[in-house]
Amino acid sequence: MTLSEALVLGVTQGVGEFLPISSSGHLLLVRRLFNWGPPSLQFDLFLHLATLLVVVIYYRKKILLLLRGRENTLLLSLVIATLVTVAVALPLTLIELPAYFIFPAFLLTALILALPKWLEKPPVLGYPWWQGVVIGAAQGVASLAGLSRLGLTLVAALSCGMERERGVEYSFLLSIPTVIGALIFSLRGGVEAPLRVTLLGSGAAFVAGLITLPAVVKVVKGGRLWYFSIYLVTVGLFGWLLKV
Repeated sequence: MTLSEALVLGVTQGVGEFLPISSSGHLLLVRRLFNWGPPSLQFDLFLHLATLLVVVIYYRKKILLLLRGRENTLLLSLVIATLVTVAVALPLTLIELPAYFIFPAFLLTALILALPKWLEKPPVLGYPWWQGVVIGAAQGVASLAGLSRLGLTLVAALSCGMERERGVEYSFLLSIPTVIGALIFSLRGGVEAPLRVTLLGSGAAFVAGLITLPAVVKVVKGGRLWYFSIYLVTVGLFGWLLKV
């Protein structure tokens, strides 16, 4: 892997992880477009750790409240959602889908992102257990490449009566145990990448994430998720019809 590849993939991860467009799908798309080799496990691991660190930094105050036992209802909801995610995602890992599946998945994500206008419910107080079940199931389904984890969990949260700001916060907090679990599960060998390549890629992902996360929170609060639907429809149709 070259330094330029590492830089492009790092920025792709840093932006894609915090936009409802599927970072895994876009990493696969970039590799297909440029005919790059198979992913390095070590490299991808550090990319995800870099974006995970961005979430921890951005939501550090809320995380401290959770650790100090001051948000026990939220903590229980996140635990339920994580367990449901595992129950849904594990069987899906057994399904081998062709690489071009990302394009219809992009289109499906675009459709889902257009739904909040009709699905958004009046605010529900607290974090009832069933919200964790619904959002966790959505996140489990989003384990398929091309489906956006943020997009599906956020739409699920809005349909369960979470306000936009609370919904996006919940989605990113839920990503912390999910990403850690996925990384542990994926530690089963793979190709290693040179240290300087890994550091450049993870650094690029971190910087891109620091810029993207605050921006997407503002977009979500403004109710403009449909912007990303337009983008995903364009990319999905382009890739599917041209068989990229």
